[in-house]
Amino acid sequence: MVKMATVTLSIPDDLKKKMDALPHMKWSEVLREFIIRRVKQLKKFEEMVARGEL
Repeated sequence: MVKMATVTLSIPDDLKKKMDALPHMKWSEVLREFIIRRVKQLKKFEEMVARGEL
């Protein structure tokens, strides 16, 4: 089992209301997957910069 850290973030009240209107969504999972993809993209970008490809 992968050990998980807890991250807390602040969002505008109106966004929270919109999220609450979609109770079937697993927002932790959505955000976790987004962060994983973004970290991979940024690492790839940094590698390209380091190689002088950008």
